[in-house]
Amino acid sequence: MTLQENQAAAAGLSNTGRVSSPAATGGAGTFFEQHVAAYWLAQLLVRGIPPILIDTVMLEVHFQTEHLGWQTDDFLIVCERPGAAAQKLAG
Repeated sequence: MTLQENQAAAAGLSNTGRVSSPAATGGAGTFFEQHVAAYWLAQLLVRGIPPILIDTVMLEVHFQTEHLGWQTDDFLIVCERPGAAAQKLAG
């Protein structure tokens, strides 16, 4: 018996499904999200050009944007271009 099977048996659980990886259950998603946020904040600090909206500069960054009415929880980038309406990039 493997260690996982022994732990499942001790807990009274069957091991019929797949076992999640330690990265999936150990906070790797939070770690990745922090790196993405740091990237966007650094781009905002230098008024950088986002990778997709290449003819704009960054004006605002929002995180966890559900409270703004968006159905995304990662980021919303607001960019500007002289003489044009603001453009938004959600991810």
